[in-house]
Amino acid sequence: MTQDDFVESVCVSIGDFRELTKQRINNLIPLSILHVMSKHQWECRTKYDTKNTDTTNEYIEPPTDFDREISLWREDIDEPLEYITPEEYGRAKAESLTPYGIECFKYTVMGGLLLRNKRIYFLDPPTSVLTIKMLYSIAIDSSNVASLPDHFIPVIKAHVIYQITPPYFERAGDKYFNPSFVTAEQDFRKALGDLVSYEEGQRGRLVRAVLDHSLTDALDHYHP
Repeated sequence: MTQDDFVESVCVSIGDFRELTKQRINNLIPLSILHVMSKHQWECRTKYDTKNTDTTNEYIEPPTDFDREISLWREDIDEPLEYITPEEYGRAKAESLTPYGIECFKYTVMGGLLLRNKRIYFLDPPTSVLTIKMLYSIAIDSSNVASLPDHFIPVIKAHVIYQITPPYFERAGDKYFNPSFVTAEQDFRKALGDLVSYEEGQRGRLVRAVLDHSLTDALDHYHP
């Protein structure tokens, strides 16, 4: 759904097609996306890829659309690599250059806010070229509703309507509670609940993919 289609859809739902309203909806879209995504940290799109190590770096650059890792494998080892926190990585490195003793088995992810600054660091750096298989969450553009999967659209729409609906209205100088505000809040909560249920079902499929012996066919097990 394009941004214009989304705005038009909200206008139809609230019966207000003024340009000022459309502009307000456009301004609320990124706030709504950030609210939903930051609150629940869903992997809304998942992808499989591979990267090769080299012996000159203790890290690999993740794909350009990388948000965060879900699971990493070494192609020659049929089990997932072990994630450690950056703090654990730093403490271990302070004690030894090769604290674990098995190359590219323990890893962490470090970097700045910009995706291009993120790197996957290995506790014991590679001594040979290894293929790292990864299942990861794809980054989304929080300013553009078109970057969202289709099943996220209803909850973002419901949240925008909830934000744009005033809790009170005035008539003849008197202030009254707006019953539409309650309806908008209930619709948002229901849409959010539906999304949670959907994502929990998807996560179940994702677990089966991660636990499969080979990530080579991961996309056969999980299709976001």
